[in-house]
Amino acid sequence: GTTEKLRFNAVVQIVEVWTVASVFGLVAGGSHLLDGRSGIAIVLALTAAEVVPAAMVLLVIRVTAGPLRADQLRPMLVAAMAAAMVTVTTAVVAVRLVAMDVGTAAAFGMVLVVLVVNNRSRHALSQKHRSVTALYSFMDRIQGRAAAGDQLSALLTEAADATGAVDVSILLVVDNGAHGLRVIDDVLNDEIVDRDAALKVIDAADGGLVVAAGESRPQPVITGAPGEQLVLAAFTSGSAEGALLLDGRHITKARYDADDVALATALARHAGIAMAQSRLLDQLRARTRDLEQSALHDPQTQLLNTDGLIDAVPTVDCGTVMVAELVDLDMIDTAFGHGVSVDVAVATADRLRTFAEEHGFTAARIAPDRFACVMPGLDHRLDARDLIGQLRQTLRGPMGRTNLHLEARVAFAAVSAPEHGTDTSDLLRRAKNALVGDERDAGAEIAWFTSDLDTAATDRLELASDLRRAIDEDGLSVAYQPKVDLATGQITGVEALARWAHPTRGYVSPALFIDVAERTGLIRPLTLWVINTAISQAAEWERAGHSISVAVNLSTVVMQDESLARHIIDTCHAQGVPGHKLTLEVTESQMMGDLERGSGILALFDAAGMKLSIDDFGTGYSSLAQLKALPVDEVKIDRGFVTNLSTDTDDRAITDAIIRMARSLRLQVVAEGIEDQASLDILRRMGCDVAQGYHLHRPMPAADIDVLLDAQDTPAVTDRGRVVALRPLSG
Repeated sequence: GTTEKLRFNAVVQIVEVWTVASVFGLVAGGSHLLDGRSGIAIVLALTAAEVVPAAMVLLVIRVTAGPLRADQLRPMLVAAMAAAMVTVTTAVVAVRLVAMDVGTAAAFGMVLVVLVVNNRSRHALSQKHRSVTALYSFMDRIQGRAAAGDQLSALLTEAADATGAVDVSILLVVDNGAHGLRVIDDVLNDEIVDRDAALKVIDAADGGLVVAAGESRPQPVITGAPGEQLVLAAFTSGSAEGALLLDGRHITKARYDADDVALATALARHAGIAMAQSRLLDQLRARTRDLEQSALHDPQTQLLNTDGLIDAVPTVDCGTVMVAELVDLDMIDTAFGHGVSVDVAVATADRLRTFAEEHGFTAARIAPDRFACVMPGLDHRLDARDLIGQLRQTLRGPMGRTNLHLEARVAFAAVSAPEHGTDTSDLLRRAKNALVGDERDAGAEIAWFTSDLDTAATDRLELASDLRRAIDEDGLSVAYQPKVDLATGQITGVEALARWAHPTRGYVSPALFIDVAERTGLIRPLTLWVINTAISQAAEWERAGHSISVAVNLSTVVMQDESLARHIIDTCHAQGVPGHKLTLEVTESQMMGDLERGSGILALFDAAGMKLSIDDFGTGYSSLAQLKALPVDEVKIDRGFVTNLSTDTDDRAITDAIIRMARSLRLQVVAEGIEDQASLDILRRMGCDVAQGYHLHRPMPAADIDVLLDAQDTPAVTDRGRVVALRPLSG
């Protein structure tokens, strides 16, 4: 940098003075100034004063720039010797003149001044001559380079030699892309840079420009440049435009001036001509196209991605935008591996592409399991429905390039333009809102967007913000639903259930706010809050001497994060809750979603002595072999089989089979969702162990559970052996 140059020059001056004094003192001793010995001392001292600084400069160049070439070394040595001769001659003559008389010395001084001025003029002319020579050398060396990369590397290297620049780079704007080209460790480096910033630098470089350190300068767009004094020179090359940037200068060179700008401008023009005559521009254009292709296309299916679709069709003045989701893709990925799920997605994309090309639509893949299609001209919903129905048939049947031949279910949602807007981005967003809205849940073939869905989406965002605040400020509560032992009628446990009384909305359904938590990433803090609250309450019941267990539902996030599992275990230890007093409920689909990781998490809980329960059992895909291999203590029959147990023979058969299977594996069976006495009686005859449901007890505050536990001595079975519902006193 500039500071380093000043330090070096100061050191050189000090060494030069010290060299003159030392050599003169050593050789002359105490001789008179006009003695012959003093003359020899002057000659040696001044010669050393020229040679030693030149040697220092050569040493610095060797260290910083590498080995010296002969064409670099020779001029410097000649210049040093010539300077020494002139200096020595002048000094000797001056000494002799001083010995003669002052007038003669003054006349000699005037002649010396004239010689210095003339020498400076000749030096400037010589510098221009060297610049012209460097330019011709530059042109000669870059000619005949066949490969574009070799030619550009030579161009940058020779430009550095010709100008003495520390760093030489080229900014080049080709079509929609911008490139920063530099030679780093003898290898040409192509850096993609910001196009707008590059154009600003090129505009500033038009006509040539020198920017000193500390002055206002264009923002650098190429990484790694020294950032010192900068010379800019613009050029054009066919349809491309660029600039040559000379940044910093070696300490042996003076600071850049107007002559250097002229040289840089000439070099830049020749650089533009050289690139125009090479294949470099074609290569850079090809790279730009490749980058655009990858930025706007899905790499697996080569369909447009979301940005590509919006770029290709920014507006839809009249038509339909459709979104399709592969409903089972995650399950296929879990069951058969990522490669198989990719094959299914690619096969779906191939069919969608063919269908779109046949009908003049634009298709895209907007997520791993979602596709979109812009259907211009289909503003009538009936026409769009018919075509989407044809697409549904096209996507039916086995998919994939493996011999598995899997078929994935596809859900469709659509939005009409201009009824609900013309901006493609907004139409896509609204179609996706419809895909997760009530229309799909209702089983409709196509979920059509309605204005209410936009309101619902905004409402969900507001609810998510309120939920975050409620979690942070303890604005939630936990209700506990008793679990009754069917053999004794006693309450042996409770299930902790999150509840939210919103300050303005009133009671918010758990299904709603849990869904919002899962969609917005709040499920982790929500799960932690509920678990911490439930464990604290279990500790209070433990201290009060109540021998009941507390069950908590684990979200998917816990089954994927070992740190959360360890947090639960540590919290129990800290609160003094024995492991067997905590039951952890995991849905069957959660457990089977990632069996390898899930089994590891379950093993941690099992080692801590905690009970493990499979919730919603009968709705997933577990097998007897998998159940046997997992550290499970209980299965909880899904309420879908229990609610209509007294009237549905199929539900009775499934429930009976589950109870028999669980008993054969020595697992406790819990039935939830009991709504009537008839279902309770059937479960008791089947041998179910524990019952839970509104017919027995609704979820209630912890204080009401205390009252029920205190009344455990009251008989809960009539003389007919029928379980009597223990109603809560409040809540």
